[in-house]
Order: sequence, then structure tokens, then C-alpha cells
Amino acid sequence: HSSLASPSDFALACWRGGAMGQTDAAKALEAALGLALGGKDEERVLGVTLALHHPAALASDPEARAKLLEAVAADDCAFLLRLLQSSPALQRLALALLAVLLANSRAARRLATCLAPLVACCAEIKQADDTANAADAGVAGCGDGGDGGDGSGADAPWGAAELLQALQVLRQALHLLGP
Repeated sequence: HSSLASPSDFALACWRGGAMGQTDAAKALEAALGLALGGKDEERVLGVTLALHHPAALASDPEARAKLLEAVAADDCAFLLRLLQSSPALQRLALALLAVLLANSRAARRLATCLAPLVACCAEIKQADDTANAADAGVAGCGDGGDGGDGSGADAPWGAAELLQALQVLRQALHLLGP
């Protein structure tokens, strides 16, 4: 693999390569984690997306999970919070990351900053007159501060799938954090 110029080249080559051996998969995960630590959000999104394609390795390898946690929880979880305040696709990415990373109470405490927007969104749903219609239509403002992440000023609503995933993440975090 020496002909590949960067970790991102390697990660993309492994991604395109289809079925990978265990060694190639470990190298691809390592390259993805390297991207997740990148300086640009675009690199980080690609890195965490590729890393999430290795769920078994992330579940069984505390070191890999710790690297991913470090990549997304730096600067008081600013990256994850931006994802939660962005488009529905990036919100789902952030929720998937939270689900994978909430493996122990230490990680739950580290990610607590990211839980506040989820709680706020769920509280908005609870206060809605018609919960089913609100969830089906999406709840404007949930997950964002009034800007869909594209600078348009439009809310990026959370749909039913995102709300269900947010509730599952919150349940997982509460279980780890205890009473």
C-alpha cells in the first residue's frame, strides 16, 4: 500500500476494495481514525463515517473507540454539536457516533455536553399538542439553533427516525450515568 499518498487515499482504497481481510480492515479503521482527527470538518466527517463501517472492531477494541472519542469530543464536543445542528444526514451520523461511543460511564460523562440538545428536542416533543404529527412532520429547531447548517437560516427538523435514535442514545447514556 506504499503507493497511496495519504491515510485518506488508503481509507478510500480499502472502502472501494470490497471484502477485506482482518489486517486490511484494521488498517482501514486506523486510516479512518486518522481522518477523524483531521483539521477540517470534511475530513472528520469522512473519517467517522468510514470508522462507523467497522462496528465489530469499535465494539471490541477500547483503544480504537478511545481514538474515535478523542476525535469527536475534543473542544467540548464542538464537532458533534455541529453535526447535531446540521442536516438530517449529519444528525444521524452524530447519533450513530454517540450510540457507538457510549460504551462506559467515562465516555458518557465526556459526551454529556452532546446530550443536552437531545433532551431539549425530546422535551419539545413532549410539549407538542399532537406528538405523532410532530414526530412525523419533524420538529423544527430540534438539533439546531435555527440554522440547518447551510447558512440558510432554515431549521433542520428531526424526523421520527432521528427522534427514536435520540431517545435510544439518551436511554443508553442514562443507564451508564446512573441515578
